[in-house]
Amino acid sequence: MILEDRETELRKIYRYRGFSEDMFFRPNLEIHTKRVVLMAEYICKILQKQGVRVDIKYIKTLASMHDDDEFITWDFVSGRKLNFSPEEKQEYEQNCKNAIDILVENYGDEYMWHSYRDLLEDNNTWASLEYKIVDLADKLDAHGEVCHEIYNGNKEFLKENIHPHHWAIPVYDFTYIRVTGRIKQLEEVTWARIDLMKERIDSQDIFWKFRVASREDIWKIQAAYEIYDTWIQLQRDNFSQGDLEKLYIRSNGST
Repeated sequence: MILEDRETELRKIYRYRGFSEDMFFRPNLEIHTKRVVLMAEYICKILQKQGVRVDIKYIKTLASMHDDDEFITWDFVSGRKLNFSPEEKQEYEQNCKNAIDILVENYGDEYMWHSYRDLLEDNNTWASLEYKIVDLADKLDAHGEVCHEIYNGNKEFLKENIHPHHWAIPVYDFTYIRVTGRIKQLEEVTWARIDLMKERIDSQDIFWKFRVASREDIWKIQAAYEIYDTWIQLQRDNFSQGDLEKLYIRSNGST
């Protein structure tokens, strides 16, 4: 299997296909990856303040290629994976393993001064602290993406036909990391289904809270919700104008 260069592959795969047909700001893997790198670095800095030794450079490297296997397997949202049958799960895991050989064959043995194969295998074992940090950053970015849609009036993620089996929104309190200096295991993380998010929406009337239509609008956002506000602030502080446009120029992605 012959792949195009990594940047091209990242740009052409759009997220949530087969799950959500209508998104206001559908991200591709390129912009998602940049956000995950920023969120992973943010988590690392919280941990460092608690005296936890983390290799930020390695974690940012791992975050920058954490979805490379989707060049072959394509994108499956977390809720879909959680509901795989045993046969589907086995097939998906085998495809992820096969993807390692295909990626190394296409892109070589080295990635940012690391063994590309070792990075890919770490990404598939889900065992190391570094991967757990990247995994959390990945889920928090997904949560930010969903909140951005909801705050801008998109009810697609609340449709009954996708509730509750195809999507779970992770709710993670940064205070836990600040106080304990550790990352919760995946099974310890609190998962809030769509109905809980809907309660939040109904009680706070947050639909159409923001009508983001320009760069200036991005700088006005303050949701008083730490995860989303952090997600926005990291982009405001680090993104180029072209990347910031993904937050206010509507695009449902390529078909």
